[in-house]
Amino acid sequence: FKMITNWTNELSELSDEIYNLMERVAANANFEVTAQDSRLVALSGMQQTVLSCGFWLSTYHNIAEGHQNNSMVLKYAGSNLSLEDTEKIMLDQIRLGLVVFFHFKLENLFGGLLNKIASKKLNNIGETFKELSKEAGLSDAPQYAEIIKAFSSIRNSLHNNGIHSKESFSVPVGKFNYKFSKDGVVQCASLGHCITLIQAIMNIIESILVSEKIKKITAIIPDTYAEWLDKKEV
Repeated sequence: FKMITNWTNELSELSDEIYNLMERVAANANFEVTAQDSRLVALSGMQQTVLSCGFWLSTYHNIAEGHQNNSMVLKYAGSNLSLEDTEKIMLDQIRLGLVVFFHFKLENLFGGLLNKIASKKLNNIGETFKELSKEAGLSDAPQYAEIIKAFSSIRNSLHNNGIHSKESFSVPVGKFNYKFSKDGVVQCASLGHCITLIQAIMNIIESILVSEKIKKITAIIPDTYAEWLDKKEV
């Protein structure tokens, strides 16, 4: 349970960090933090994903900690499996949701910014980031690109039952070394690994959004999905 508590605390801190960045971006451009600007829409989606992961972890923790009788935990989950199997399934789904949805928003952010400042649209998140970092003049771009590659490789492995199908590489981030072996099982994709990568990615995002070229964009960058939501009848 201590590990889950640490994760929820880290996710809460990430949520605050994302919202603080949203406020800075909005203040720089002189519009509301709720404006349907693609930067804010992406950041808001990232914050929601981080918060959702934290909410589910906290819910699981409270149920499990509050009941010594394992059958009560399984009853709350509606599970006919063992407690160990139930926990694994729940934590796996929480982790995968964090990776997939955060990655979606990351792609949208990078793609929208590159299209705005260079009128380019690239399909690969790695190539999009490299081009964007060049346009934004990031000095640590090669190191940042490896961090993005690691996170994207975790996400891409989901298409291959957890197998890394591309060339081998490794990159140290925080207390972890993210090692990907060609045609090998990805063994650096635990929830702790994913949260640490996202923490590093938020630093990269901040570097891009506070770069002079991006800060000069003070008009709202339209977001097609946000516009669709505004028009959609709920």
